[in-house]
Formats: sequence, C-alpha cells, structure tokens
Amino acid sequence: QLLLAVARSIDGDGKVDQVYFSKTELAGWLGYARGGGRTVKQAASKIQRRSARWNDNFFRYKAGKQQLSYVSAGANGVAMRILPIVLANHQNWDMTRREILRNGLSTHGHPRAHLGAVLFALCIERILVYRPNDFDSAAFLVSLGQELEVAVSWDFGADPDVADWMRRWASETGAGYETAYAEVV
Repeated sequence: QLLLAVARSIDGDGKVDQVYFSKTELAGWLGYARGGGRTVKQAASKIQRRSARWNDNFFRYKAGKQQLSYVSAGANGVAMRILPIVLANHQNWDMTRREILRNGLSTHGHPRAHLGAVLFALCIERILVYRPNDFDSAAFLVSLGQELEVAVSWDFGADPDVADWMRRWASETGAGYETAYAEVV
C-alpha cells in the first residue's frame, strides 16, 4: 500500500513530493491500512500534527512497557516502499539514493532503516540490467560488495532539508547522524 502511495507521489522528473507523500498519502493510509509495522503506523499518525513536517516528524511512543522513539526506528518500513523511486530514477543512482533517504525521513529515524533501503535499491538497480540467462548470483554478490561503500556514501549536508533534519537528529540523540550512518555501514 505504501509502495503505491510513493508511486502516486513521484513527479515527472523522478522526485518524490515529500509534502504530498507525508501529509496526504501517509496520513491517509491509516484509513485503509492492512498490515504495516508499529513504527510506520505511529509515523502516519504523528505526521498529522500541524507542527510535523516530512523532515521533522520526530516522535516517541509506547509499545507495551517499552518507550520507543523515531530516532531508534530502524525497521524495514522504508525499504518496503522504494521500488517506484528506483524505477523512476533507473540509472541515476545519485537521485535514487537521495530520494530514498528523503522519503525515509518521514517515518524512520535510524540509519539502519535508511541504509537497508538504499542497499535494497542498489540490488534492484543492478539486477534490472541483467538478462535472466546471464545472471550469476555469486558474481552479483561479489560486485555488490565491491561497490557497496561508494554506493551508500554521500554528502548528507548538501541537501538543506536533510541538513535541517540532521541538526534535529543530533539534538535528539546527542550524536551526529553521519557518524551513526558510518557505524551501520
């Protein structure tokens, strides 16, 4: 369902309209949601606050006796919805990676969620160029390993919206996002 919500949010140049996705598609998804993890459901609920923006949806919630937060949300809710971004930006890796991270910020705050989505996108991007008869799984995995570090690294602060988000993330966690991301890599 959220994969389709992302697809409906992509404009003609491959960019995701993050405001539309978060405030219309994500918030509206709660009305017809089937499944979905607790983090993405909390994010969809919290994005409805007037003060919440797609890149400033920090929240806390309780699950049983455990107190959880957006910055510790590192599950697969970002990865499950990235296919339309990869397809819309096929062979433009910088745009693909950028749009995946930006889209992920509305629901998940942990670099594990962002990196997992980027790694999944890299797999999709690379497999799109294979012909079924030419596919060798061992060679595919070796090539991913060889390019992984370069493929997942980029200048987070170059995007002003992400830079704003990173400042808030640092104030919430007491650490730098780029350092946490590098540790996950």
